[in-house]
Amino acid sequence: MESTFSELDNLVSLITSSADQIKQEYRNSRQTIPSLNSTEGHPFDAEAISQELQDALRTVHGACAQLTAMVAPPQYTLTVLSLGHYFAACLNVAVNAKLADHLQSHPDGLHVSKLATLTKIDENKLARVLRLLATKHCFREVTLDVFANNRLSIGLLSDQPIGTMVGFMTDDNYRAGTALSDTLSDATLTSSLSPNEAAWARAMNYQGSVWDWYKEVDPVKGKRSGQAMVGFGSVLKLDSIVNGFTWRSQPEGMTVCDIGGGVGHVSMHIIKACPQLRVVLQDLPATIEEAKRFWKESVPTLVTDGRVEFVPLDFLKGSPVAGCDFYFIKNVLHDWQDSDCVTIITNIRKAMKPTSRLIIHEFLIQHVSSDNSDNGRFVKKAPEPLLPNYGEGRILEYYSDIAALVNAKERTLQGFSTLGQQCGLELVKVWECGQMNSLEFKLIDAV
Repeated sequence: MESTFSELDNLVSLITSSADQIKQEYRNSRQTIPSLNSTEGHPFDAEAISQELQDALRTVHGACAQLTAMVAPPQYTLTVLSLGHYFAACLNVAVNAKLADHLQSHPDGLHVSKLATLTKIDENKLARVLRLLATKHCFREVTLDVFANNRLSIGLLSDQPIGTMVGFMTDDNYRAGTALSDTLSDATLTSSLSPNEAAWARAMNYQGSVWDWYKEVDPVKGKRSGQAMVGFGSVLKLDSIVNGFTWRSQPEGMTVCDIGGGVGHVSMHIIKACPQLRVVLQDLPATIEEAKRFWKESVPTLVTDGRVEFVPLDFLKGSPVAGCDFYFIKNVLHDWQDSDCVTIITNIRKAMKPTSRLIIHEFLIQHVSSDNSDNGRFVKKAPEPLLPNYGEGRILEYYSDIAALVNAKERTLQGFSTLGQQCGLELVKVWECGQMNSLEFKLIDAV
């Protein structure tokens, strides 16, 4: 019994000390912690935060969740967890009904009867949806049945990328979740790695992949999925990629080959922050043509100065431009099964010179067991008595792992290391970059 009290005390102590660190990090940046009632943007919402602040936030999040799970009756906790899908469903209602938009010009709130008229949703049911959301701190109930925006709900505005992402996650990904159990228990599907046999395809009763659906059946939602990834990028913060790795300290003229980088949002951000670098952007031909227009409109001087080169590539069929200093691939491998990843990485390896480095930027799944050697060797271990992977403090990557619509996955450190070894590459270091990690590989036979 005494050890249980000790664990509780240690969790409370972690929460207190981490809260103190959070306050200090805000003071050091001459910022204040915004109120939940605020509808104004905060610099930390858009800018990368320090790794120290990131760790403190993870600790508070993980410790609060672990403390709650520890002291609450398990039957209550399990019941609450099992009903979580209703919160996602209510978020989807809020996005589709544009509730945040309707409330934007009413800072003091709007009665639910008026919102019902604007949205054509039954007043009583709409009030119940809003009340659940407000109870989870998204929207606020100012007075009885009068609702207003707050710090969370303002992100659901239709012109906000994060709102588009929430709509995508509570629709397409939500549907995949409804068929997950049936798919896993189906003997013909449980071990399948085909995107045509993923849980999403079963949920939609569709004989094809989600990408086929977006192209052939619902291109409107296909466009939304692309916009949702922009929103997801705002969660991960591009500055974290620049600050987490040693891009700024690289010498003049070093070349970064951005593989599968779309129109180059990320590599553009890197080169703007690190003007000594050059970029080679590689993706499918149609994407490269779009990228040329995007760069010419956004940063024309970088194009005219020859600091970016556009080269078409199908990374499953060919190798990227040879002899670059860094080969950078972000949020790509989690969409592909291991055999395809081996093909992609092998093609990259063929282009590498002895001093080249491969940088894989992805979520990194950590085991929950305390005896896992991944924790503490390459990856920071959470302070005890937290779960070694920070528990709820790093839950985003575990949701992402399950939410894959294409029968792919996020990977563990061992998973990445094994892929590298199969392709003749050795893991050198793991760099913390905010919510994600950059894994640095070198040629095994390099001098």
